[in-house]
Order: sequence, then C-alpha cells, then structure tokens
Amino acid sequence: MITIRLGSFSNSLVDTVARCAGMYRDEFIDVEFCRVLSSPSQFEKLSTGELDVALTATDNVLNYRYNQGPGNSPSLDIRIIRGVELSGGVSLVAGPTVKSLQDLRGALIAVDDTNSGFALLLYDLLARAGLVRGLDYRVVAFGGTPRRFKGVVDGDFDATMLHAGFDLRAADHGCSILGTVSDVLPRYMTTVLAALPGWLEKGSAPQQFLRAWDRAAAYATNPVNSQACIDMMQRNFAVSEQLATRMYKQAANPQFGLVVGDRVSRSGVSEVADVRRRHGELGDDVDIAATLREPIGLIDQRYARAF
Repeated sequence: MITIRLGSFSNSLVDTVARCAGMYRDEFIDVEFCRVLSSPSQFEKLSTGELDVALTATDNVLNYRYNQGPGNSPSLDIRIIRGVELSGGVSLVAGPTVKSLQDLRGALIAVDDTNSGFALLLYDLLARAGLVRGLDYRVVAFGGTPRRFKGVVDGDFDATMLHAGFDLRAADHGCSILGTVSDVLPRYMTTVLAALPGWLEKGSAPQQFLRAWDRAAAYATNPVNSQACIDMMQRNFAVSEQLATRMYKQAANPQFGLVVGDRVSRSGVSEVADVRRRHGELGDDVDIAATLREPIGLIDQRYARAF
C-alpha cells in the first residue's frame, strides 16, 4: 500500500467519493488527508516534502510558479496535473446586514493571503463595481476557506470569498451571497491538483492516484449516483440532507462545477492569469499562451492534456 499525502483546505466531493466508494482502495493507495490553513503553508509543505499533492486554487499555482515561493523562497516548479472545479462554486459572501456590493464601502474583507488564493479574484470583482482596494475597503489575511467561513458567520469581518459549498453553508447561517464568479468569469478554472517534480517522477503513485481521482469524479457527476453522493456528503461534511443536496447540485453542475477526465482547459487557466496580470501580480515576461503549450511546464502533459 502506497501512502499519498493530499494537502487541502477542506473536504472535496471527489476525494470523499474516492474514499467511500473504494477508488483509492482499488488502486492500492492510502491517501492521507492533510488539512492546511493557508496557501503559504500549503506550498511550504509541498516544497519541504511534507505533502505530495495539493488540491488548491489555480491562482496559487501561478503565484508560486512565477513569483517567489512561500516565505520569499525561490519560485517552485509547481505543475498542474488535473483540473478539478470551474467557477460556479466561488462566491463573494457577506454578513447578514450587507445586501449589495456598494454596502462594502468601508468594509473589512478577509482573504486567504493578500496576493494569492482568491484574493485577486476578490479585487477584480470589486473593481468591476467601482470599489478600490485600500480606498473603499480594507483587506486582512485570515487563512483558508473553513476559517473564513467561520469568521464571516461570527462577524469577525464583513465579507470574504468562499467556495466548496462553504458559500451555501454561510447562506444557511443568514449571510448574503453578493455574486458568483461564474456570472462574470465563466471560464475561470477555480481549483486544480498540483505537484512538484520530485513526487511526479517517483514511481507509480501519481498514476495510481489520478486513476482513482478520475473514477471518483466520473462517479460523482453521474446523475445515477446523485443520492449516494448526497448521503456521503451528509455523513462526511456534517451537514443536513437539504444542504448536502444543494452542495451536490452545485458541485455536479456540468457547466460550472467539477471537471471530469484528464483535460485541463487552457482558456480556464488563461482567465486566472488575466486576473493576476490585471492586478500587477504576473510579470510581462510570462507568455502564458506559450507556457500552456509546453509539454512539461505549467501543465505537466504527461499526466493531463491541455486543450
């Protein structure tokens, strides 16, 4: 049995299915779920070998590949090996008293890290509404999605970006969903699986893990298995059946939800790069179109097909 350490902020439907329906077992792998608290800590653990593979924001991969690594270390040769989720589950969520984007003037808004994760996506959405960072609202680094979910529900700040069903959980606590990324950036590739060459080039573990992941993603998005997936989410995510049903429908949305198979959308990754470039966080020397055509580069096409 091969142990694989998967670093993620929160539980994933695909990972849950792979555990509960036996896809990992069938591939003779033991996937250890390692919860991370922030993007910098996730990528630091990847760089030191404490994690093998990360379920992370696509924006994080671009940040740590083309800018400095965590803690101002050298940039990382981090590679995308699967697309996981499109833009439908990423929302700007605010406390109950906030009813519109304009109500965020003077607000304190939480992000994972101020220049990674969904922070730049937040700035982009607010800029479209005429709100300027540092002038119309303040930003605080607060860590990963589960922490920000609790913070917005508890009133520690006024708003944040949430995904992976935490937007729906927050709405159940009376919070307001002010906008969804798919409304303005429908091609945006929200999350991916990513790894470093040290693990990718060591034995058969990556292929075994990805075979299990692909089977689980196909199972999760097949309508025949919808009730089984809802039951898994209710048990493993500790939510009501009603909320699990809503979370499942969001994740399984064929247009904006989970990605099935080994294809990674160049346009989806390019959308992420465009947001990063608009906010001055991607250098002019990075030709994103060219790097997406490289056989082994931002997308490692030994494991995933860019299209």
